[in-house]
Amino acid sequence: MPGGTGTPSGGAFQWSSTKSGISFDNAQAQLVHITATTWTGGTNDTPITLGYTYNGVPATPATVNITQRIFEYLAGDSVILLTTYNGPGTYGYLYQANYNVYANPGGVQVTNGSGISTYENVTLVTSNVPFNPNYGQGALSANSQVVDTLKLTSNAAFPPNLSIVDSQALGVGGIYVRTNTITYAASGITVSSDGPYN
Repeated sequence: MPGGTGTPSGGAFQWSSTKSGISFDNAQAQLVHITATTWTGGTNDTPITLGYTYNGVPATPATVNITQRIFEYLAGDSVILLTTYNGPGTYGYLYQANYNVYANPGGVQVTNGSGISTYENVTLVTSNVPFNPNYGQGALSANSQVVDTLKLTSNAAFPPNLSIVDSQALGVGGIYVRTNTITYAASGITVSSDGPYN
C-alpha cells in the first residue's frame, strides 16, 4: 500500500496514472490501495503520480513507475515421474511439475494464457554430490499451465545418501509468483511450496 507525505501537513492529496487499467480505492487519501485490471507485458512501466496541494498552492508532483501485476500465484497441480535412467551410461530421473496460474482481479484461474512467458531462478542451498539438476520450462502450455521439468542424471549410480536442496523462484509474464524448495534424493524429488500458495 503506497503512501505519501506533504509539507506542511494538512493539504490535499491526488493520486493518478496515465495508464489505463489502474484504479485507486481513494485517490484523495494519503495511503491508497492500487488495483490493476490488466498486465502491460513489462515491468516498472506504469507511472503513478502523487500530487499535493496546500492552501490552493500545488507542489511539484512526484512520480514513480510500478509493475501492473496481473499474475497472482501458482497452485501446484501435480509432480509426475516421466523417466528413470538405470544405466549403464546414465543414471537418474526426469520429473515434470505442473502449476495452474491464477490472476488478479479476484484470483481467477488463467485458461487462455498459451504462449505467455515463464521464468525460474534456482539457487543451490546444500548438496553432497558434485553434479547439479537440470531445470527447464518455457511459455505457458496449451492448458495455460507452467510445466517445469526437473532432471537429475549422472554417469555413475547415485550414492544412497544423495541430497541436493535448491530454492526455486517461478514467474509468469515477468512477474514473480511462487517459491519452492526442491529436495533431490537418490529415490526421487520432493517439491515443497514456500508460498504464496500450495
